Amino acid sequence: MEREELKEIVQEMILSEARPKDTKGIKKIYYDLGDKIQGLAKLGKTKRDAKIKDLAAKMFKAFRELESYFDKEYDGWD
Repeated sequence: MEREELKEIVQEMILSEARPKDTKGIKKIYYDLGDKIQGLAKLGKTKRDAKIKDLAAKMFKAFRELESYFDKEYDGWD
């Protein structure tokens, strides 16, 4: 999954589940997504699949960029 696709999915989730003032929705979505990315990383390690590990690392990087965006745009989201 490309970074842009990940951003689009997360943006859609935010818009559909979290009202602008509802930072609890953002927090739940964010942490659920983080758990899924960690699961993929573990799968790549367990299966010794370098491609899965590489893609999970890229997703994790985009995930951290998303956290920075939330910190900047959604005060108190976490």
